[in-house]
Amino acid sequence: MKEKYHRIHLRMNKEQYEALKEQSRIAGMTMNKFMMKRLVETKPFTFPANKISELAEFTNDMGTRINNIARSFNAGYGSEALLEEAFRLLVLIVEKAHALVLEKREAESEWIKETGYISSSYHAKESRAKIKETHGLMLQLNEAQHNKLRKLLKLTRFSQKLFLQRLIDNCPIDGNMQERMKAYDGYNPCNRVGNNIIQILRQAERMNMDNIRIKEMRIMMDRLVKDVNELMRFVLFEEYLDYNKC
Repeated sequence: MKEKYHRIHLRMNKEQYEALKEQSRIAGMTMNKFMMKRLVETKPFTFPANKISELAEFTNDMGTRINNIARSFNAGYGSEALLEEAFRLLVLIVEKAHALVLEKREAESEWIKETGYISSSYHAKESRAKIKETHGLMLQLNEAQHNKLRKLLKLTRFSQKLFLQRLIDNCPIDGNMQERMKAYDGYNPCNRVGNNIIQILRQAERMNMDNIRIKEMRIMMDRLVKDVNELMRFVLFEEYLDYNKC
């Protein structure tokens, strides 16, 4: 029986096209075969779900106490002491989240060394979609290659175009942060904390409390949001195991 093939038209800019052409030449392959080799060898960076779950559980525990403080402020019983307690609890959450981010970055750095990805291209290539795409390449995928691409797109939630362009750039494959955050919105541990901190700070400002502490809490909250967003972008290890079973 004749093998079934799938065709995908890939658009790219001149820089990407020339880079792909040169890499394919060095490897002694056609551009299509080189792209398929890179696709087959692709492995996304993964992070254990239990690490995220532990952070979520800790944040929820601290968040319950912050919620009680927010209720006191909203009821008119706020005080400098309660503001300090909310700050202390927020610091504990931020420190735990940032420690996890540092652990993730260290693991990611080792992974980049093992896979040979170009770490310098990691975030710099995001703006390439705005560059005029003047070149095209018709990719031909067999059934196995097409299935792997389909599963990787489902895992990372990248568009087909952006995913393939990241293969050209040899960027690490993590995940589309905005799309993954939509999918795991209920799993984001900082939403509830953020809402309560906003309420506390609003009432604290009305009561003319320590302005320096209020500014510090806003800075800490921004840091927490950035750290959690970074953690949520990556494919969970358990997801990847399920993907491999398919």
